[in-house]
Amino acid sequence: MGKLTTQGMSRLTAAGTVPNLDNAIEALAALKAIHVVDYSGDEDGLKLGKPNPSSEGIGRNLNRYRSVISQITTSDIKVPLEAKPIRLKMAADLPSLVDEMLTSSDRIDAIEAEQGAIAEEASALETLKPLGIDLDLLSGYEGVTVFVGNVSGAPATKKAAGDGIAIIGGDKKKVAAVFCRNENAPTVQSALDDADFSSLTVPVGEGDIGARLSDLTARNQDLSNEMDDLQSELDTWGENNGASLQGGVELLERDMAIALGPVKVATSEHTFVLDGWVETSRSDEVKAALSETCLYVETEPFKITPGGGGHGHHGPELEMPPIKFADRHTSKPMELITDLMGRPSYGKVDPTLFMFFTYPLFFGLMLGDMAYGFMTMGVGYALYRAKGHDETMMLAAKFLGYIGLATVFFGYLYGEFAGFEILPHGSCDIGTIVSAHACEAAHGQWHWTASEAPAWATWPTIFYPNGGEFHWSTSELSFFAFAGIEHGLPFGAAFSYPFHRVTMASVGGNLEDLILLTIYLGVFHTLLGLA
Repeated sequence: MGKLTTQGMSRLTAAGTVPNLDNAIEALAALKAIHVVDYSGDEDGLKLGKPNPSSEGIGRNLNRYRSVISQITTSDIKVPLEAKPIRLKMAADLPSLVDEMLTSSDRIDAIEAEQGAIAEEASALETLKPLGIDLDLLSGYEGVTVFVGNVSGAPATKKAAGDGIAIIGGDKKKVAAVFCRNENAPTVQSALDDADFSSLTVPVGEGDIGARLSDLTARNQDLSNEMDDLQSELDTWGENNGASLQGGVELLERDMAIALGPVKVATSEHTFVLDGWVETSRSDEVKAALSETCLYVETEPFKITPGGGGHGHHGPELEMPPIKFADRHTSKPMELITDLMGRPSYGKVDPTLFMFFTYPLFFGLMLGDMAYGFMTMGVGYALYRAKGHDETMMLAAKFLGYIGLATVFFGYLYGEFAGFEILPHGSCDIGTIVSAHACEAAHGQWHWTASEAPAWATWPTIFYPNGGEFHWSTSELSFFAFAGIEHGLPFGAAFSYPFHRVTMASVGGNLEDLILLTIYLGVFHTLLGLA
């Protein structure tokens, strides 16, 4: 299989002794070339392997690191980090630094919880403050029941109190404290319903409510100051250690995947059997690497046979190999579009290479504006600067660069900038002639009419011959005279430079030519897809 199809795959089968299973998994991880097929557990005498005992410790550390990284602000890593320095730091002071940050994080959580309780208590005290009595007088009686809450009006509340005491405060929203004997409590409570009584929870405490509010305000301020200090420490810690922490998380995730690798493998009491897919081009490399830890290693190229299935696999449901793109460089960004539409079936034509030519072509044909092209390329460059260390983002940046460059190219051909036609239009004093060459041949006079675009948009005309007062057309060619076409191209196609796509041909433009060209390209593209 070549660049026009996906990678050829081979089925890998490897077997060895259980003590060497972890080493085999390590070898697989180092190769980065194998797609392991999870064991289904339906074979007699075989069972799923057990995770490496180190997985528990790795999992604990991973959870701790993730907890810290969720609490700090980290900068984007501009360049890939090397694993060795990160592992050295993880073996040195990074764990203790993480513990310090976890302690600070726990303290921040405690502060937030206490501030929430303070806010709730302060809200209740603000409601009770208009009563003008000490907090400890609102509860704690043996023979007296106290009802504290909001009421709609004073008269109804006093009436409900009966021979008890009703203290009412507040202007718009009234609050009341009704004191009554315990034996009268049910009657008073029923009567308070007529006053739209809504019970309030009285905070635990004593003394003047205003003084208590002042204490709460001071305590809340102390907590806020402590919170600011802790947050500043977290920010400083993140600046100094954020990159190492992110690298540590990635390494621990990799270590966890390796430690859990055996659960995908079939094992017996003494042996293991590993099943997977490998790129055919790397079969020898994989076999050589696994031969050190496995007693048996075999790869078998996958082949689709007409009316059958994959070579060596039978049954109604053929297990197809994973789809991997062919190795490519320049056209690799177009894999994003292929993935978006869906990867081709195994052995089928991979459209990625075709889209490397057709996608920018059609994008440029449709948009065709130098300003928009420069903007698209600028967005791609900004994305590359910000996220270029990430492979997907780097491919996206290159993709934007490709379509932006195509847009600039066609914008130059069209003579368009920021939505304006910036080039002068030519015309012949002989009305039926629309070509400068034909006008000259007919001894006519070719005239130029300046563009109506604003001055700020016309500066690119300096990059055109004679400031844009130039016209060339394929109608001047006679390459196909042998086919009876004295001038121009077959099928009525016509190209010119500049190519005025928004102007009718009758006044020296190329609108009809663009429509015809688009139809021809669309038909060709469709036929190519059906081939």
